Amino acid sequence: MSSATPLMNRRSDGPSDKKSSLVDALRGVSILLVMPFHFDMYYHLRTSGLASSFGLGHVVTLITRNGYFGVTMLFVISGFLITKEYAERNGIKLDGDR
Repeated sequence: MSSATPLMNRRSDGPSDKKSSLVDALRGVSILLVMPFHFDMYYHLRTSGLASSFGLGHVVTLITRNGYFGVTMLFVISGFLITKEYAERNGIKLDGDR
């Protein structure tokens, strides 16, 4: 029998446990870009009375038509976090690490 701890139960107190508020903020912005994009498919936010009454039709159109950028941002954030974790596990110093 092996005394190894299952992967799910391992706990690390290393640098990777620190959460970055900037990364969390970027995740939030990404989600806020994707949600109106999906809502517009069903509820037609661009032509809603609320958007036109406040004169925000062009702003709503800009946001809803470019929501896929939020998905791209999420992929970039994921790649960043995976690369950072890989570098930390293998002792590789990345530019900007102190």
